[in-house]
Order: sequence, then C-alpha cells, then structure tokens
Amino acid sequence: MSILYDTFDFTSGQGLSFTKAFTITAGLAKPILIVHVGSKDNGSATYVTGVTYNGVAMTLGAQYSNGAVSQMSSHTYYLLNPPTGASHNVVVSTNDNKTTTVIMIASYYHVDGIGSNGSNGGISATIQFSLTNTYAKSLVTGMFCNRRGAATLPEFTYDAIVTARGTQQVSGNNTTGCAMCMGDWTNGASGVSTTAGVTATTSERQSCCGIELFEMRTRMII
Repeated sequence: MSILYDTFDFTSGQGLSFTKAFTITAGLAKPILIVHVGSKDNGSATYVTGVTYNGVAMTLGAQYSNGAVSQMSSHTYYLLNPPTGASHNVVVSTNDNKTTTVIMIASYYHVDGIGSNGSNGGISATIQFSLTNTYAKSLVTGMFCNRRGAATLPEFTYDAIVTARGTQQVSGNNTTGCAMCMGDWTNGASGVSTTAGVTATTSERQSCCGIELFEMRTRMII
C-alpha cells in the first residue's frame, strides 16, 4: 500500500504567533500532518518555538539553522493520526515579534510511522543533502528555504527530479523576508541513498539557508 497525498496549503506571517486553518479530508486511513516552517529574524538564537494543530503539540522531526550568518532557520514538524473532516488551526509560535515566518502544510495518508530524516545548509552556490531511506515504499517530503525578496527560488530537486509540489511563498523583503519550496517523492527499495539539492544564482546564494528531508513509512501489502 502506497502513501498517498491529500491536500496542501501555505501562508506567511510575522510576530510571536500566527494561525492558519487547515482541513484534512474526512475518513482517511492513518493520516499524517506535515508542517514545514522557514523563518527569518533579526538576531534571535531560536526563531520557531513550537507548532500545534487543534491545540495538540506537533513533533519536531528535523531542523537547520544558520542564524549566526543569515539569521535563518528551517523546521519540519509532524503529527500522526491528526483529526480529519473539520477545520482546525495550525498555530506557529516564535520567540520574537519581529520573526517573519513562512509555513507550508501538507497531509498524507496510509502512514504507519516515520523513518530517516535530516538536514543540511549554509551559504553556497550548491547546497545538498543525501538521505538513505529506511523503508521500501516510503515517501520523502522535503523543503528548502532562503532569505529572498524576489518571487523565485533556486530549482529544488531530489535525485535529479524536480520537486513535484513546488509552491513557494515570499514574505517581507530581501532583508526581513524568507522564501520556501517543498516537494514529495516516492522511494522504491529500502536502503537507497538519494540526494536533494539546489543550485543558486549569485544573488540567491548570498542568503541560502537549509534543506530538510523527512521519510514517512507504510506497511507493504503483497
């Protein structure tokens, strides 16, 4: 049984917290909610302090920060078996009212648990991260964020395949804003190392942040 995509949304905000309503389709078997968060601040050590859905704390699955350089951080949160069929709020909390945050929310189903995850980043023309999936038939979701004012991002690929869900959102400007794209890709056999990466232009690489990958697993039915 394969992991299947349900729905997707995104928004941005600024301040100590902000809210986005999100509905997971009713009656899905073994759903999961994924929230990718990218944030830009003006010097705080930690930007995002937590994410909740319907008042329930989500689990931090992966994160990256190069705050000392470009004051950027990225986070991936997840919640197994979230409530379905009704609108509930995703609430993102930060530790500074000047934090500019972009979030991308996606739900999937037929998910039995999580597998490998990790992140990498920095300021470079090319940023890559390789993930070895733990399970066959798994699905990997990933995100890349950077500090940008323009409505474009470097092309985000996974094992040389362009992201399938590449919506992006820009908030603020080149000093205070951030931009993010995400994608999801299905793996075949377990134990295969694949690489996500971006190749930035000269202007984009001045503020590149991080790549995160997060594996979801399912039971195989033969």
